[in-house]
Amino acid sequence: YLGWVWFAKYQLTQSVLQSTLVTEDTRVFSTPTPFNSFMWRIVLLEGDDYQEGFYHFLFPKKIQYTSHTIDRSLFKEAAHITAIDQLQWFADGYNRIDIIDDSLVVSDLRMGFEDNYAFRHVVAKRENGVWQEITSEQLPSELNSDDLVDFWAAFTNSDK
Repeated sequence: YLGWVWFAKYQLTQSVLQSTLVTEDTRVFSTPTPFNSFMWRIVLLEGDDYQEGFYHFLFPKKIQYTSHTIDRSLFKEAAHITAIDQLQWFADGYNRIDIIDDSLVVSDLRMGFEDNYAFRHVVAKRENGVWQEITSEQLPSELNSDDLVDFWAAFTNSDK
């Protein structure tokens, strides 16, 4: 099993690195999707943008990426918040930050998938227009049965 996963990651990484989307400034992260080692999730991070794509070894085809923007201004605006630095260090910079219900939420882009990351932390609340640090609180995953149906359809390369 470990030999297969290492080989699959190596093959996928080499293929992604030869892609026209990857420049010398692009950071590449890949990981198997939940419950298998045949379908992989790829994150390409460059500047204020990241791309998310999936590759399936049993149904190989060109990787279709979805583009997303990271609001770096929020990182600057909340630079005084210790938890943000700690979470960026932990995730090796693969983070995004969002405002949800007047709270700053930092997500780890490495685990989960768009709109449903495994590690999302509320790190600050806005008070009088200023971000105030709070004790970091991990939000629960919002994975539901519809997500699993979508995942299975992608895994088997079929419609729902």
